Amino acid sequence: MATLATVTANALIFSGMTSIAVILPSFQDEFDVSRGAVNWVVIGALLPIAALVTVSGRLGDLFGRRRLFVAGMILYGLASLVCALAPSAGVLIGGRLLQGIGAALVVPLALTNLTEMLPDAHRGWAVSTMAAGTTVATTIAPLLLAFLVTSSGWRWLFWTDLAVSLLVIAATRRYVTETRGPPGQSLDLWGVVLLSMGLTFVVLACERSDYWGIRHLGTLGLLAAGLLLLGAFVRFEHRVTDPLLDLRQLRNTTVSAALTCLATMQGAALAVTVFLMLYLQQVIDLTPAAAGLLMLPGALGALLFFPLAGRLTDRGSARRLIIGGLLAGAGAMIWLSRGTDLGEGPLLIPPLVILGAATACVYIPASTLTLTRLPEQSRGVAASLTIEARQIGGVVGLAVLTALLTALEWRSRDRLLSRSDTDFTADQQEAIDSLLFEDARSPLVASMPPELRSAPVAAANEAFVDGLQGVLLTGAAGLAITALLAAFAIRR
Repeated sequence: MATLATVTANALIFSGMTSIAVILPSFQDEFDVSRGAVNWVVIGALLPIAALVTVSGRLGDLFGRRRLFVAGMILYGLASLVCALAPSAGVLIGGRLLQGIGAALVVPLALTNLTEMLPDAHRGWAVSTMAAGTTVATTIAPLLLAFLVTSSGWRWLFWTDLAVSLLVIAATRRYVTETRGPPGQSLDLWGVVLLSMGLTFVVLACERSDYWGIRHLGTLGLLAAGLLLLGAFVRFEHRVTDPLLDLRQLRNTTVSAALTCLATMQGAALAVTVFLMLYLQQVIDLTPAAAGLLMLPGALGALLFFPLAGRLTDRGSARRLIIGGLLAGAGAMIWLSRGTDLGEGPLLIPPLVILGAATACVYIPASTLTLTRLPEQSRGVAASLTIEARQIGGVVGLAVLTALLTALEWRSRDRLLSRSDTDFTADQQEAIDSLLFEDARSPLVASMPPELRSAPVAAANEAFVDGLQGVLLTGAAGLAITALLAAFAIRR
């Protein structure tokens, strides 16, 4: 029951991060808000996780890992109640921010509580079990939620979160034992502030770059502020006697390389998920349910390989798994770039299965190496580092690849439309632009005559495919380079 409670909590958090995409159209229709507000329903929960997940590991070491885990679940449940009853978009976004804070407390401590109950020889199994449970939840939850939202409304997502939170709290209090780090540690408040604020500004800069542009003063200002704060954090941590994060531990090349592999793999996998869902629905014109079913084999590939990856990690094959997984992921992304050019959805299934298996071959051994190569007293922070690497890798990777997609898309769109003999008015040109960044169902697009609408729609679709192929090939190159780094940096 203890294993079930921790795995369920982790699955609840991560499935909620992915399932939220299902309710966004219903939320936008009910509150009549802009695309920016819709995006903040997603970012509102991801940002606190990226900013606070490392801090929660230290708090758990100091005040008790089970106690803080339960506190995080209580906050997550209360935030779900706020979201379910939200009378306005602002309240819903505020509730999502609170959910993110609760999730930042829960996710690393779920892994820590599970591994603390098992001997070192079985920690690879523990990581794979949690990853498998999370994969099942993130695979099935969006499909089930699509039917629930259709029949009962988007608020039932949050009512479900509240119910599961209550069950996890009850099981944790009864079956999970309390553990904590060694006595004498301090909280390091300045370290908490500098790290949290620095990460917040960096994440905001990445998120805003998609709207303002990379060279915008606002983007550069946020990025500069975040980097300055993180630099101050590094300098401060070297001077305190009991730092929040002992950066000397990151001199272990195996740990640093493992975290880099986690970040790179997460960024590539998240980009494939987001952009491929857009491709399937906007270019091939599949329904959301059909697109979700087509993406399902990728999750099944990960699910099938998680147990094997855990067993091989426990037998000492972590290094080979990581390198092989990164190279397999690179090959799958090259295959996907070719498949999207053909416009046939079923042709994407084999590379998606390979990519899913590749993520399992990287996540499990890289997380286990981080947990086992750092000292016992830093086990909570080590678990936080694995989550932090994936969160930052996902956010930064998605932001960078989105900017690349946008640049390639604009260049290709302009080249394609320059071949057309049609003269567009200013309003029609604005409608064409909205095809790239808003929605093909935009009122401006719908107001265009059919004979004028076909050319920009075809150009936008072809431009998106061109940009997507550039992103996939760039991601493949990043995975291959990281595999080369892992071959030299991870010790046998």
